[in-house]
Amino acid sequence: MRQTGRVAIRHFSVGPLRGLERAQASDLGNLVVLAGPNGAGKSTLLDLLRQQRQTWAEPGTTVMFVGPHRTWRSSALNKVSLFGYSMPSYGALLSSDTLPSFQYFVPTGMQGMQGAFRESGSAEDAPAFVKTSLGRLRDRQQALVTTVWEANGGQVEAGTVPNLFLPFEQLVSSLLPHLAFAGVDDSDPENIQVRFRPAERSEPLFDIDQLSSGEKAAIALLLPLVERQSEQLVAPVATDAGLVPLTMLLDEPEIHLHPLLQLQVLQYLRDLAARGVAQFILSTHSTTLLDALTDDELYLVSPAALSPDNQLSRLTTSQERLEVAREITGSTHLLTRAKPIVFLEGEEERSGLSSDIRVVTSLLPQTKSWALVPGRAKRDVITSVQRLRQDGLELPGTPVFGLVDADTDGATTDQHVVSWPVAMVENLLLDAEAIHAVLTPFGTQTNAVSVAAVQTALEQAVQDQGQDEVRLRVQRQLPIGRLTLRPDQLDNAKTVARSESDGWLAKLAALDLPSLIATAQTEVDTIVSSGTQLERFHGKKILRAAYRNLRVQDAQLGYAAFVLLLAAHERTQKRAHTLAEPALQRIRLFVPAGLPEALRSGGDQIVAEPLALRCQQHHVAWSEDTPQAAGRIELRSDVFTFARTVEGEQHRRLVELASRIGTP
Repeated sequence: MRQTGRVAIRHFSVGPLRGLERAQASDLGNLVVLAGPNGAGKSTLLDLLRQQRQTWAEPGTTVMFVGPHRTWRSSALNKVSLFGYSMPSYGALLSSDTLPSFQYFVPTGMQGMQGAFRESGSAEDAPAFVKTSLGRLRDRQQALVTTVWEANGGQVEAGTVPNLFLPFEQLVSSLLPHLAFAGVDDSDPENIQVRFRPAERSEPLFDIDQLSSGEKAAIALLLPLVERQSEQLVAPVATDAGLVPLTMLLDEPEIHLHPLLQLQVLQYLRDLAARGVAQFILSTHSTTLLDALTDDELYLVSPAALSPDNQLSRLTTSQERLEVAREITGSTHLLTRAKPIVFLEGEEERSGLSSDIRVVTSLLPQTKSWALVPGRAKRDVITSVQRLRQDGLELPGTPVFGLVDADTDGATTDQHVVSWPVAMVENLLLDAEAIHAVLTPFGTQTNAVSVAAVQTALEQAVQDQGQDEVRLRVQRQLPIGRLTLRPDQLDNAKTVARSESDGWLAKLAALDLPSLIATAQTEVDTIVSSGTQLERFHGKKILRAAYRNLRVQDAQLGYAAFVLLLAAHERTQKRAHTLAEPALQRIRLFVPAGLPEALRSGGDQIVAEPLALRCQQHHVAWSEDTPQAAGRIELRSDVFTFARTVEGEQHRRLVELASRIGTP
């Protein structure tokens, strides 16, 4: 739910600094989550908002900042330290650019932090003061009791003094239900402890310093909000409807938190945001959080090279569109990487099976940065590509492609579906020298005693596969039938089945089977005569046969492990790169088809026309599988420059298309 109101940070325009060239936003809600690849500028954006909070935060807004490199230092806290502590609350510390000081005695473990500047790029030592802040809250609780006692002639009736720790107890109970807050124990003035115990048990008692890193992280993250609730117990302040007096800038709040606790913290923040208690602007790399966000909460920070004018954008303006994208890709984080999304034909990961994605990323390291999505059969890949592009998101630098086997059924005219230049991924692994090198450490446990022996095994597997290759090619031309029944057809099942069967048989009868067999045989004979069986025959079956013939299993090396070892070998990678480079370049050096038209639709045509011709030339070369890497970076820069001279829909369209121009 998008909740806005007065005060907080509703708009900004910041940059440049480090990796952030420019980020602009308007009409921000109360929960804004920044996602994007490393180095795009998420932390820099939060840091700039912290530095320029007097500019962008509306009057009356308190801005708190939590850096990403959070530490927790155990300390021996005493009464003298508390008496001379300069900061009224933990929230006040997070609103400050420096750490507080102790006037009289610095607690053990906190030396060297007095007055230190809080920088986003260095250690965030603010959590070291959580224990001190809770000790100060204890002092305030005691002062309230004393005030009431003096005002009532030495009497304190039940209910007359608010429990300032009640919000903290509720926080612990909600987010850490296995724990219970047992109070601040200052009976030993030299060693004040903030104590906890297991829920539903009275002991053992242990200090806050003994909590797990995740438990301490959750407390440190949300303590300022608890303090504000405690302040309301002492002096309730009525706020105008729509007034949001606090903005918290949180850099990677998921650090140290279990995925379930991450979701609980997110819901805690979401509830406060919906009630207008606070605004939260946070960055994250957590797949758990990304998958739980709604469309109006999720923002993308793109690299400056892809969106130089404004690196910040909504990932999508429709929850329905976001859910479609999640359904197709399987995970939100794949949509935030500013890299090509590539649906890969092949098996998904499961026990005992090495998926094609693991093989491809090991075999072709340049694909590791892509968002590879298992697409199963070719038809599934084509459908996924078309759906994501049709219902797709406006994601800078994120073209959508499919990568399919060359020997699968049917052809596709979709230019965004690319075929391997070999029958399938396994064909890239069929190298005798590489197989011998991988199996050499196992000695005579296998039959791979020499390169020649491995080559013989491969040739035998190819020879055995010959006739099956004819069958596979014919089978791909046969009609595919599927019998389905609706519940209302059950009483007439035989008739329905007969009708479906007759339809399938009619399609089969329409085929010229002798001609199909002859064509398949000719194709196989051509492959054999050219000596390209290791590239064009069914690679999966050949590799399996070689695995058996070489007795690799006798070395206690499973097939999946064997495939991955082979994919990681330097010689295999070199051969695979040579064979696969044309297909990879088609994805890497993509050129959007609509660029020339978009350039010609407005603006100075003296500038636009030559630029449109350059884009058209690059697109034609890409369409003909001869993409040109030279001049790509300059081309993208020139389109961005021209986009700044036009306005409205043409500007938006040009920026989107320019961001998708692939570069080497």
